[in-house]
Amino acid sequence: ASATTSCIPCPSGEYEDQPGQQACRRCEAGNYQDQLGQSDCKACPVGTTSLGRGAVEIEDCGCHAGSIKMAAGSNNCTKCSDEGMFCPFASTVDVLRSQSSPLGEDFQPRVLEGFYSAELDPLSIFKC
Repeated sequence: ASATTSCIPCPSGEYEDQPGQQACRRCEAGNYQDQLGQSDCKACPVGTTSLGRGAVEIEDCGCHAGSIKMAAGSNNCTKCSDEGMFCPFASTVDVLRSQSSPLGEDFQPRVLEGFYSAELDPLSIFKC
């Protein structure tokens, strides 16, 4: 009887960087891998990160807590107001306006009680 070994490519979100290694490693936070069988992970765009390990697509990269993405399809993050605004990981202006995040309530940026913002400029925060 002869033993055969076959390589199984690492899934998305993982990589194998050593020939002969039998276990895949998950991409670290701040990285992602959207292809099978890769030897490293791709870095999230500058100013963004992933929430945890094993991110599988660039869309898993979002603005750091305290920053907000200005437009869909953009990776430009802008610092949120220090006073009167809450911006968790992956905040976007679209979610701020709609008050509905596909990631759930914990990921919704919002204007805090006692403050308000203008619809045309939602990042300008004013005290009531």
